[in-house]
Amino acid sequence: MVSLLEEQLRTLAEHLPFDVWVRDKGDRCLYANATAREHWPALYGKTIDENEVSAEVAELWRTNNRRALDGEIVRGEVAYRHGDETQIVMNLIAPVSSEGVVVGTVGVNIDITSQRRAEAEARDRGRILASVLDTTRAAVGVREVEKDDLLHVLDNHVTAALFGLTPEATVGKTDRELGASNSDVRRTVQRATTELSQRGALEFEHTFDTAAGQRTFVGTMARIEREPGLPIRFFFVADDVTEQRRIEAQLLRGERLASLGTLAASIAHEIKNPASAVLLSLGHLRSVLDAHASEVPKALRDELDDVVLDALSGLDHVRRLVGDLSVLAKPTDVELHDVDVDEVVRSTLALTRSALTVYGSVTSSLGEPPPVRGNAIRLAQVLLNLLTNAGQAIGRTGRAGVIRVTTSRVGDRVRIDVEDDGVGLTPDIRPRLFQAFATSSESGTGLGLHLSRQIVEGFGGTLTALDREGGGAIFRVELPAMVGSPLPVRGDAPRAPPSVDSIG
Repeated sequence: MVSLLEEQLRTLAEHLPFDVWVRDKGDRCLYANATAREHWPALYGKTIDENEVSAEVAELWRTNNRRALDGEIVRGEVAYRHGDETQIVMNLIAPVSSEGVVVGTVGVNIDITSQRRAEAEARDRGRILASVLDTTRAAVGVREVEKDDLLHVLDNHVTAALFGLTPEATVGKTDRELGASNSDVRRTVQRATTELSQRGALEFEHTFDTAAGQRTFVGTMARIEREPGLPIRFFFVADDVTEQRRIEAQLLRGERLASLGTLAASIAHEIKNPASAVLLSLGHLRSVLDAHASEVPKALRDELDDVVLDALSGLDHVRRLVGDLSVLAKPTDVELHDVDVDEVVRSTLALTRSALTVYGSVTSSLGEPPPVRGNAIRLAQVLLNLLTNAGQAIGRTGRAGVIRVTTSRVGDRVRIDVEDDGVGLTPDIRPRLFQAFATSSESGTGLGLHLSRQIVEGFGGTLTALDREGGGAIFRVELPAMVGSPLPVRGDAPRAPPSVDSIG
């Protein structure tokens, strides 16, 4: 039986694709299979010292063989030169016993060079991937569908930051655990289980709430092929386009405002013509009344006079409104001229007061400063932005507030203060208040104050922000006064009835 078993084992060993050998107690090789003889032609019948291997490998073989002769099963891994290549083998040596006495050793060498190289390449690819994930500005992640939720398998730093966490902290958590909304999770699960299974890859644009506020991402998600029965996995790569979408919306609003300006100019022109006709008719009516004063009873004449004066007063209001529309509807050229600051403030307030009163009251104190050198349209644009910001700052308090606009002369400067009792200037926004895209408003673009400062500085002035005593903020525009220019004529003296040419 022993000889039959030995014969069967020898037959098996001859067909194994790795080295098999047997040594006696004197380190001499008593048997080497075909694979071992091919790899080591001088192996059979030789001792370890007689093999053509390096001194380092010979010493390792000798040491391991002696440990096996002492009854130990020795496992190890060794790299050595074989011809022009370096091979890595997994080495196993075990004692061979006869009647309880160790008489030699049996050993195997399994070539794992390809496996170790593949593992090294996988580690290199992993390091490359980690480097890409760490340096890219895109959001990258891998998700696994877990019933009606999404398990985080991998997140880079951009994606993890959306949850206010590190990449390590998100792994193993679900979207709902991390605070994602039910609607966002349901939508993504539906895409992964239906659309991705049909199409393989899907482009998307999605806006959702994050730890940094509402953000919009555009990207691609694709299903990861897995063994049947395993949960669905997909990866995504997406770019944050929140600021881009805000800029696009701002440009769209600008185009709409330009169209509105054209429309306003057209409306002002159309109003002017019938208003002129009404003025002519009222003038004629008044002349007729004067000519036939003795024929009209006094009570009726007084009543008709009141009606005519009311109509003239209404037309005067229309005249002012048309004038304001005409100012703001003119082309936004950059030609500089003498600007009546109070008139620009009055016109801007007239057009914005009704919109601003939803935040509270709007008051003004105009100090009749001298003109400044600038552009009325651009200055109106600055005031409109400052008034809008003031209203939004009050709106975030949840209560009604007060917006106050003041003009004055301070030395050789003309000052315009737009003051509000809103939320004030927070420490996080103050250092970058006038930078492009800096905003504390969810709907703002962060361009208004940046452009406003550029406009004011283009007039040789300054735009600064100050804390208001009692809470809120003051945005202060200071422009060089046109010293020696005549002051604008103002006052509360009664005006004569408007002429036909004064409307518009």
